[in-house]
Amino acid sequence: MTSLLIRGGTVVDGTAAPQFRADVRIRDNRIAEVGSDLIPEPDDQMIDADGAFITPGFIDFHTHYDGPMWWMPSLDPMPGYGTTSVIMGNCGLSGAPMSAEPSNRSSMIEVFSYLEDIPQLAFENDVPWTWQSWTEYREALRARPTSANVAAFVGHLNLRIAAMGPHAWERNATVSEQRHMALMLEDGLRCGALGLSTNFFDDDANGRPVPSKLACDEEFETLLDVVARFPGRSLQFIPHVVARDTAPATLTRLASLCRPRGIRVHTIGVPVERSEEKHRIAIFEAAERAVAEGADVWIAHGFRRFDNLVNFERTLFFSAQTAWTWDEVATKTVDAAGKRALLQDSAWRARARHEWDHMPESTVLSRTTYWLDNSENGDGPTGITLRQFAEELELHDSDALAEWLLRNGTGSTITNEGRAIDEDTVTRLVHDPNTLTGPTDSGAHGQLFCGAGSQLHLLTHYVRNRGTVSIEQMVHALTGKIANYYGFVDRGVIAPGKVADLAVFGIDEIELRPEKRVEDVPDGRGGLIWRYTRDPAPMRTTIVGGVPIFDVNKGFLGVFPGGLIGPSQAA
Repeated sequence: MTSLLIRGGTVVDGTAAPQFRADVRIRDNRIAEVGSDLIPEPDDQMIDADGAFITPGFIDFHTHYDGPMWWMPSLDPMPGYGTTSVIMGNCGLSGAPMSAEPSNRSSMIEVFSYLEDIPQLAFENDVPWTWQSWTEYREALRARPTSANVAAFVGHLNLRIAAMGPHAWERNATVSEQRHMALMLEDGLRCGALGLSTNFFDDDANGRPVPSKLACDEEFETLLDVVARFPGRSLQFIPHVVARDTAPATLTRLASLCRPRGIRVHTIGVPVERSEEKHRIAIFEAAERAVAEGADVWIAHGFRRFDNLVNFERTLFFSAQTAWTWDEVATKTVDAAGKRALLQDSAWRARARHEWDHMPESTVLSRTTYWLDNSENGDGPTGITLRQFAEELELHDSDALAEWLLRNGTGSTITNEGRAIDEDTVTRLVHDPNTLTGPTDSGAHGQLFCGAGSQLHLLTHYVRNRGTVSIEQMVHALTGKIANYYGFVDRGVIAPGKVADLAVFGIDEIELRPEKRVEDVPDGRGGLIWRYTRDPAPMRTTIVGGVPIFDVNKGFLGVFPGGLIGPSQAA
C-alpha cells in the first residue's frame, strides 16, 4: 500500500475557498486525510511542503497529445509543471475512430499531422494503430500508461472521413452517412469520451476547407442528439480565428443547436490581445445573447503572448495567416532547391508582396515584428528585425525576407513576436463563472512554440507579480472549475476520498522556464528531429493517482501512473 504524508503546507483546495494550513495524507491513489499536525505512520513517505502550497494537479484541457503520447509517454515537460491530466481530441481531431480503409486512415493522419504540426511519418509509423473503433482505442490507451491522466473528445473530422472517405471534403453527408457517424460517436461516448469536437477554422495542406466546415445543421442535429443522451458531455469548437467576423455567427449557430438538447458548448480561440478588442466584444455579445436564450455557453480564453518560431521547411504558420504565396515556399515545396527557385522568381515575389500588404485585419503577417534569429549557414545578419534588414536593403519586407533566406539557407528560422495581451481582460475572464482558463495547445506545433507548462504563467504573473487574481481563484480556474465542467467529480479538489492528483510548489520557487530545443521526436524513419520544450518550473513534487512523478531534486521519476479518465457523472 502506498502511503504519503505531505507535511506543513498551505492547502489551496481547488474550490476557491480560503487557503488553510494543513497536512495531506495519501493512501494508495486517494486522499485519506486533510488536517493539522497529522501523526506520521510507519509506512508514510514524507514530503516537505513547508513554505509551499498544496493544490490539486493542474488540468490542461486543450492539448494534442493524441500522437505524441505514443512516443513520449512522459508528456514532457508536464511533470515539472504540476500537470496531472490532459485533454486531447480537440479542434475536431482525435485518435479515433479511424476508417478500416487504408487510404481514408492515411487522409486522417495527413490532415491531423498538418493542422497540428506533428511529424506525419512519426504519426504513421510510431503510433500502433491497432484500432478502428473507440472501443478498441480505449483498450489501446489503457495499455499505454502515461505520466499524467488522459481524456479525449471524439473528433468530427474523424467521423466524417471514416463515414464518407474522400467525399468528406466535397459535400453534405447522406442520411446513411450521418447514421454511421452517430453510431461511431455513440461508441466513443460509451467509452468515456468527453463529447464532440469540431472545427470551423482550418484548411488542409491542399487549401481545402476541413470536412467539418461542410457539415449542415441536419448533420449536427444527428450528432448532437447522440451527445444529449450522455449527460455532462459537451460540444467543443474552434471558430475561424483569422476571419474573426464569422466567429459570432458560428457561436450563435451551434448554441442554438445545443440549447434544446441541454448540451454545454465551449469555444476556443477567443482573442485576448489588445488589438482584438472589437472581435472579442462581438464574440462575448453573441455568447451573452445565447445564454439569455437559455444556452449553456462557455468561453475558453488565452492568457499570454505567444512568440512563434517560424521555419520554412514545413509549417502551418503561413496558411493559418492565409498567406498562401509564402506557404508555397514553406510547405508546398519540399526540397531546398525548389524553395530557392521560388524565392528568386519575380512573379512569385510580386504575388508575395501583394498578399503581404493585403492581409485580413486579424492576421499578423504584416503587422508584427519579426526577428532574424537563426541562420542555417551563419551568413546573417541575425539578432535584428526583418524591418531593419528591409530598410538597409531598401526593399519591401517580403522581398527582404526572401533575400535573407537566399543568403542564409531555407533551413533558417525567424521569430514572430506575439501581440500584446490585454491583461485586465484576462483577469476578468479568470473570475468569470462561464470561462475555461489556460488552453495551451500542448503536444502540437513543437517547432513553433512550447505550449506545455505555460499555464504556470497564470500563477507567476497574475497571482504573484501583478496580484490581480488570488491564489485561491487561480488554482480553482486551473483545477476544480475545469474538473467540474468535464464531469471529473473524483478529482480536481483536495478532500478525503478524492483521487490524489496533486501539485506542491513554492510560489517564489517557480518560473515558466525559457523554451529550448531538444532532438527527441521520431521522424518515422528511425531518426530524430527537434522540438521545443522547457526545463522544470520546478514543482517540489507532482503526484498522479498517489504516485509522485516529479521531484524537485531528482526531476522526472520515470513512472507512468496516468491512465484514461472520463466523466464520472453529469457535470
